[in-house]
Amino acid sequence: MGALLSTVTAPVTGFRLAYASCHPPRRPVREPTRPGFAVEKVRIPAAGRVLAGWVAAADPQRWVVLGHGLGLDKSHSVRHARFLHDAGYSVLMFDFRNHGASFRDKSLTGFNKRFMHDVVAAVRWLRAHRAVPGTRVALYGFSLATFAMLHAVPELPGEVDAVICDSGPSDHPAETVANLVSAGILPVPRTPATGIGRRLLGASYRRCSSVLMGWPSAWPPRESIPLLLLTGDGDRLIPPSAVHGVAHACPRAEIAVFPGAGHMRPMASDPARYVSTVLEFAGRIVGTPERARR
Repeated sequence: MGALLSTVTAPVTGFRLAYASCHPPRRPVREPTRPGFAVEKVRIPAAGRVLAGWVAAADPQRWVVLGHGLGLDKSHSVRHARFLHDAGYSVLMFDFRNHGASFRDKSLTGFNKRFMHDVVAAVRWLRAHRAVPGTRVALYGFSLATFAMLHAVPELPGEVDAVICDSGPSDHPAETVANLVSAGILPVPRTPATGIGRRLLGASYRRCSSVLMGWPSAWPPRESIPLLLLTGDGDRLIPPSAVHGVAHACPRAEIAVFPGAGHMRPMASDPARYVSTVLEFAGRIVGTPERARR
């Protein structure tokens, strides 16, 4: 009976999981508390609504815009923002729509483009309100947010100088969606879902996610922007082979593979190497902050 029930309910469960991916439950956003790392709350206009952001200012000409992973919020970028700020970079963190303290978007389609427009809104707010002559900007995204970061580059000609991607993106987004089920990352109900039921659930989720996300037909983009890709060889969601596929399309891409690191775990696996890799790339492309030059 359990197997029959899981087979019948698989399409509905697949839709619910896909919907929850783009409309995750809200959780309190934890504000930074470490001494020496104070943030200013900012409001970023987007689609006639408001994205919630934090600014940690340092060098006014060297900025990094941080975007969190799907289902998370800007507080999950704080550890990375701290080492950037300690090195002298100014940092803008923001919540994507339907995440953290940003606005709710009840739409059912096109979220890859919607999240991409959030990145564009954040960069243009920064350029309008905090940039000074000579300002250079890097985008820095994690997991599924890396798709939105790279997708935003063609919309920001001359406004972004580099992109850093941690644990993504993949050269085949649909495979990433399928891996969310097979890797056990999604909260799949405990109802027995073996055999045909499991396959139906996976197929339903992939189809519904493709509709909700609306992946671009031409992917990955063949961008000439400097791109740093950070991945772990233990990543089951977006494996290094999928990240290498993106690198092959981008002539100025560089890849750093962290042995044993799982999804969104490269920094935890080797903090010293991770920080030095990111700062070396940022210093070479975006420039060395004034604080570090003294």
